[in-house]
Amino acid sequence: MNDFNLGNKPKLGSGFSIPEHYFDGFEDKVLKQVAARETKVLPLFVRYRKTFYAAAAILLLSLLVPIYNLVRQPSESIDDAALEQYLAYESGINQLDLISAMDESDIENITEQYVLPVPDEALEEEILDNANIEHIITE
Repeated sequence: MNDFNLGNKPKLGSGFSIPEHYFDGFEDKVLKQVAARETKVLPLFVRYRKTFYAAAAILLLSLLVPIYNLVRQPSESIDDAALEQYLAYESGINQLDLISAMDESDIENITEQYVLPVPDEALEEEILDNANIEHIITE
């Protein structure tokens, strides 16, 4: 094998040649071309307008929902019908449990609110005359 030494061999040229006086005024020509060409600048807002609006809407909703929950006052009173429905069907509490939990003041408040306009004698006669007394008692 022959020894290869780069220093002994004749060097080859690159194969490219530059015309004479090519770089004279080259900088001025390039700067003129760059200055003449104006780049069109699109702001980010114009380019992605729909995406920006969607992100703003999502951000607004995500901030308004917790604020609405903080501002909204829960109703202090419970609907009587809803409470009665819950106690009758959902809670597993029967009438005897409710009566045993009441004290004398609760019973007096109930009797004051629901005073029957019918005298006691009329109620006794109706109960005695009615043949289906068990049905009335169980109600």
